[in-house]
Amino acid sequence: MIATSLWWGMGRAVDAPVLTFVNRVFDADLYYAAESRNYPEDSDTLFVTCRGGGMKVFDMMASPGELTAVARWSSTAAVEGQDRLGSHLVVSELGLGPGGPFPGSSGPKLHLFDVSSKPLPGDLTPVGSVDLSGVIDAILHVKFLVPPGGNANEVWCVCSGGFATTTPGAVILVNVTALLAAPAHWGPAEAAAAGVAVLSVPEVKQPEGVMVAPLDGRFLYVGGINSTTLAVVDVADFYAPRVVELRAGVGAQLVAASWKDQPHGAASAAHTAAVYAGAVAQAAVVADGNNRGSKGVVDASEGSNGDDPFDPGLVFMAVWGRPGGLVVFDTNSDPSDDAGGGGGSSGGAGAPVEVGRLAQPLDGLAFANRVKLAPWGGVALVPLEQELGGAAAVAFGNSVGGSGSGGGHISGSGSGGGSGGGGGGGGGGNGTNVAFGPASVAHVSADEFARGVDGARVDSAKAYCLAVSADRHVFLFVAETAAVYIYRAEGP
Repeated sequence: MIATSLWWGMGRAVDAPVLTFVNRVFDADLYYAAESRNYPEDSDTLFVTCRGGGMKVFDMMASPGELTAVARWSSTAAVEGQDRLGSHLVVSELGLGPGGPFPGSSGPKLHLFDVSSKPLPGDLTPVGSVDLSGVIDAILHVKFLVPPGGNANEVWCVCSGGFATTTPGAVILVNVTALLAAPAHWGPAEAAAAGVAVLSVPEVKQPEGVMVAPLDGRFLYVGGINSTTLAVVDVADFYAPRVVELRAGVGAQLVAASWKDQPHGAASAAHTAAVYAGAVAQAAVVADGNNRGSKGVVDASEGSNGDDPFDPGLVFMAVWGRPGGLVVFDTNSDPSDDAGGGGGSSGGAGAPVEVGRLAQPLDGLAFANRVKLAPWGGVALVPLEQELGGAAAVAFGNSVGGSGSGGGHISGSGSGGGSGGGGGGGGGGNGTNVAFGPASVAHVSADEFARGVDGARVDSAKAYCLAVSADRHVFLFVAETAAVYIYRAEGP
């Protein structure tokens, strides 16, 4: 393994973390784990949704370096997307997959869970659901959205259309205000009556990643499985969403994260202020970093001078496909500002500005997915949806005046091992420029192909998702073998 460093724009060296293999465990309930998330409301509780059916919940800190099961939703429903708002968790049932209808599923639905109690009941069941089959035949990911302005007393769910065939490039908005107030199970008629809007964005083919703008909730950022265009959607008018920006060549899927939605906001901000004071000048830690209603984890208004890589307005997107990697956008500007050219494909002062990009040759970061920001500071982690799955960790910081895309080199990899790679450059645009250090990559064992859940050989050892704990453990979920690879991130 190679320890490498990133020289920050203000002169501070940061070693890239190395992913050291700890253990592999098998859990049949995690067959085809598709999304794993822990939330600011309860950073130690991890929810894992599975295309193989249902959801399992773990305590990440009961035994260091292990996942302790605490609850399960036993269901045949193929589910993937999830999000949390206070005491409510929403999960998306897909309906259709790449090969047609999922066995055990009867159409696209949103399932609502009450997760207010701790400990959670061992057997989870939805307290409410929304059947969307009357307006669309598939959904994929879902996010809660508390709209700004006059609709501030409402709550919506925003879904990407995934493998839907009825509407190309679908983005679906569902008003769930009444459902949260009085949980119920809505059929297609009730769902339509409650308020559903469907927007077609044909330039985004098979939408997957959907991200709510972290600062004001007015804009959505949408990426597709079979396209590389980023769509920016204005949802100021719920019933008339509109595309205000199409950015070609950004990357596929574009599942994203910001400091606001990550589970360890307060700890991350404190670490940032203590360790990276030379790079983030006079960063002020928000007192309640676990409050999703706050501005974010770091108050960038005090002393950051536009050069703060921990600005809550930054959105980190995983780039699926080749060469893969990461891209960062500054979303502090308003994409609908016509004076800034936000409606065009080239962007401008009124459009999200690309401020950092990391890509590496030799497929080192190919098929990156579902990015996470680590609680111990400036580290991004991604699962690698390669045939032999893996995980990558990379340090980032500010690069004053940096521009362009960074290259890199993967010098070695293997079961449970890590390796150093070349660094990434900062992006263009004004204000913050985010520079990436060398990636540390760990792949699962080649033996994984022979470890199918029924003992048979599998064709893929892909990993779609991972999770990060406060004690520096990384949990990587291998879909077809229902395995969890556990690593420890060694380094700063």
